[in-house]
Amino acid sequence: MAGVKGTGSVDPSHWRKGAGGGRHFRHGKNPLLAYEEGGVPHPPVIDPVDVLGIDLVHIHPSARDALERAVAEIAVLRGDLEKGRRRQEWLETRIFQDPWTGIDNMRALHRAMEHILSLPPESHVGGIFALFWLENHDWIHENYGLDGLHLAMETMAQSVSDLVQETDVVTTVGGAGLGLLSFPAREPEASRAIAAIEARLDGMDVPRGGSHFPLRVCSGMHPVFPGDEPETILRETDSGLRVRMALRGTKKA
Repeated sequence: MAGVKGTGSVDPSHWRKGAGGGRHFRHGKNPLLAYEEGGVPHPPVIDPVDVLGIDLVHIHPSARDALERAVAEIAVLRGDLEKGRRRQEWLETRIFQDPWTGIDNMRALHRAMEHILSLPPESHVGGIFALFWLENHDWIHENYGLDGLHLAMETMAQSVSDLVQETDVVTTVGGAGLGLLSFPAREPEASRAIAAIEARLDGMDVPRGGSHFPLRVCSGMHPVFPGDEPETILRETDSGLRVRMALRGTKKA
């Protein structure tokens, strides 16, 4: 887990969201795909040699029309299959992202946890899971709307991502939580790093419409070892977070 540097206000206006926007399918070498998406001005010329390995020059004229139609149909089917494959790839990436913020979601967290927890227990290599909770999420929603809440979560996610290893997983947890799965990680360095991240987030100003609003963030954490149960890790982390919030005079909804 990387060290923590800098404090204060963060301007997210230059960030690029990880989800949303239009489709970005690459046409590759398939001219039919390019034609359908508007990439070429005229229908492509279908080469039967490319499709079937048949040179129509050597085919009897009476069979050419039927073969040309068959070749055209096969080319269209190939294009449909390619489009379907690319669409599936696009959807598979989106199911692991929050549709509003582009941040990885709980599916991504469970996938990462399952990978770690399936390692051999004798490896004796552990990690940590931390939960950062936006305590004033109701206040932000009431005063700045859903867009303000999404902006707050994006700010938290970007700030945490800037402070940890590239291999760490940062995800949304519920409507106002941000999870951090760091592996490998060891105590006491992990506890110090989580405390430093909380200190960075808590009180951070988020620019919004010519003004700004503060974040109020509290955290809880729990060790992660191969063989553990994901539900136990999440439950114990949440329990520790609630204790810390109670000591601060706040309560988790």
